[in-house]
Amino acid sequence: MRQFFSNWANLSSHAGAMLMAPAILAIGILAYTHFSWNKQMIEETPLLDVVMEIKVELERTHMNLHEVERGMIILPAIKDQKVLQEQHDHIIYNIDHTFESLTNLDTYIGQLLSGTTIMGAVTLSQVEAKKSSDEQLNIQLENLKLSINGLKEYLLPRLKGDAYQSFIYDSENDAMFEDALDTAQAADNRVHEIIKEKLALQRRVFLLFVIFFTLLTAYFVVKWKKLKDMHHNDLADLYLSAQAINQSDEAIIIADSDGQIDYVNSRFCELTGYTSNEITSQSLSVLDAGDHSFMNDALPFVLEGIKWQQELECKDSCGNNYRSHTTISPIRDGSNNVAFFEIRQKIL
Repeated sequence: MRQFFSNWANLSSHAGAMLMAPAILAIGILAYTHFSWNKQMIEETPLLDVVMEIKVELERTHMNLHEVERGMIILPAIKDQKVLQEQHDHIIYNIDHTFESLTNLDTYIGQLLSGTTIMGAVTLSQVEAKKSSDEQLNIQLENLKLSINGLKEYLLPRLKGDAYQSFIYDSENDAMFEDALDTAQAADNRVHEIIKEKLALQRRVFLLFVIFFTLLTAYFVVKWKKLKDMHHNDLADLYLSAQAINQSDEAIIIADSDGQIDYVNSRFCELTGYTSNEITSQSLSVLDAGDHSFMNDALPFVLEGIKWQQELECKDSCGNNYRSHTTISPIRDGSNNVAFFEIRQKIL
């Protein structure tokens, strides 16, 4: 009987594990979706950052050229040699920064078009941006590259060496910078749209998995509750059966399919002198006293599912013999196999 209860407990445990496996799988998918969403955000962010850097460098270059032009205008009016040198150094400083900005612009646009942009120190590691697969953005970036190359081709010959001394900032300069800034702004707007579109898709997928996981969890909670209630009901039935067996006027033995005693009721202990601990786990052969044997005569019939009856000579704990009308009935498991059998002895 104790083994019977143990089997039920193991069955319940295994069933619970099987029910929880899909829920654990859903949690894994949910976590993957969440981290994939974050990874997507990190990979798209460098594109946005570099486009912003291009806009900043264009504005900085524009400002440096204005400073160069202003310096060249006021330079002839300066009489003090020290102030004249300082002003000249300031002009050269702005020209150098213009060259630096043009180089940075060339680097940034190359990174965007080749997909080699790196954003450092993100989640404890560097993240390399992928080349955009968006056709509209790539067209805008190509146009931006043409605008930047146009600026370089126009400005470098006018600022290198002593050519800066005759540099004039005119409407052509303004038009070129406005065109480059407009193209950079269009690319910036497109990157924002791409991030928004991908976030919307990721959010929908994420919400679908949340709904799926919630429904799956609710389903398994209901299934688990039903299994638990069934388990409790079966335990209650077993308890009532055990009480009925224990209080029976007949000596009752329950043994497993190997003929090993698993349970005896109080009446059996009274009649035979055995205690429950003494007789439990022993073979039925310890009760044999006459010509008939539990193991040899009865067990083959019972394992075939056939009820067996016979008047037997048995012995008690002191070795004294007693006669009984013995009935052995098979007890089947959920697979309809004989797992236990019940022995009822009516003393003659």
